[in-house]
Amino acid sequence: MVEAFKQHLQRTHAPGTATAYTGWVRRYDAWLTTTDRDPVSDPRALRDFVASLLRGGDGREGNKPSTVNVARAAVESLNAWLREEGHPVVEQRSPEIPTQTVPITSSSLWATQTPTIISCSLSLSGFW
Repeated sequence: MVEAFKQHLQRTHAPGTATAYTGWVRRYDAWLTTTDRDPVSDPRALRDFVASLLRGGDGREGNKPSTVNVARAAVESLNAWLREEGHPVVEQRSPEIPTQTVPITSSSLWATQTPTIISCSLSLSGFW
């Protein structure tokens, strides 16, 4: 199955994407075997795989969110291809992992504050 999916990817994706997706699909397949999960009937398999990548394990540090998003996209692509080929695969979704944090500074907090009566009266003082 992985080889057939790899051939599909080579026809439909850039070479680097096909290589990366094939690697992640192999890793997902190994994870399914190790955890005794069935992607045909387990809608949480992809979500749990993504969580395991973020956590790391076996002494490994967790993966970066951007890396995990590539893995998630690879498995979602595999599942879509399997459904197109007529294989019974349950819909599996895992949310995209944010790759950046948004810093909150005192100036950004000031900009979002609700105007006060004093600030309104100061801005209207030149109006009259």
